[in-house]
This record gives sequence, C-alpha cells and structure tokens, in this order.
Amino acid sequence: MKQLKRNVDKEGRPLLPSETRLLEFEGDELARVSTRRGNAPRWTEVHVYRTSDGSYVLNTIGQSVISGEIPLTWWGVVSTPAELVAEMFRWSREDEHLFLPTISMEALEEAAYEDNELDAYLEEHPEYLPRNVR
Repeated sequence: MKQLKRNVDKEGRPLLPSETRLLEFEGDELARVSTRRGNAPRWTEVHVYRTSDGSYVLNTIGQSVISGEIPLTWWGVVSTPAELVAEMFRWSREDEHLFLPTISMEALEEAAYEDNELDAYLEEHPEYLPRNVR
C-alpha cells in the first residue's frame, strides 16, 4: 500500500493542516525523476504511478534541506495518458503561458518504458517529449 500526502494545491500554494489529504493505493511506480544536482538546497521530484485499477497517480514534491522548510507535496489522480500529460503542464507567471517542464517530459519518457498505454499515446503525440528522445 502506497501513501502520498498533499500539502499544497496545484499552483504550489500551501494548504491548511485541515486541508491536507492522504492518498492510499495499490500500484507500481513507473517513473521517479529529480532535478537535484550537486549541493543545491532545493529541488523537485516527480513520481508517476499506475494503480491496480488502471489509474495514473502523479506526485510532485518540492524538496529542501534548508532549516525550517518542509517538503511541498502535490498529487493528482487521472484515468488516461492524455489526462496525465495535462496534469503535468504548469503555468508560467513570467510569460503567462502553459508549458511542460523538462522534469515532466523526463518522467513521461521513463514511465512510457513501463506502461504500454502511455507509450502508445506518446508515440501519437511526440511534441510532449524532448526532441532527442524519440
């Protein structure tokens, strides 16, 4: 049984302790990708799971080793590869547009190696992956 805690909303705003949610599910981890490089004090991790009922779970964690900071965790549950890709898009406050972060593309590629349905979807939509991968 896997357990994931959510303490931020999709935009990264912290939730109140009473709003924090716990997700429990049976399934397999398809991807685990991190932006951690060297001694950087903050980084992001993206995990993709496929549950035993066929749903996808996306878990994004903002990690920190800075004293007083806690991991900021968000998760979403979706049914199809298309919904999984849509959940990975983020809003750029600077340029005011949606974009797919590099870490998300890497997680999709890694997960596709483990999941035929996601692999087939990404074959039909190569624009979601780095040019040098497919």
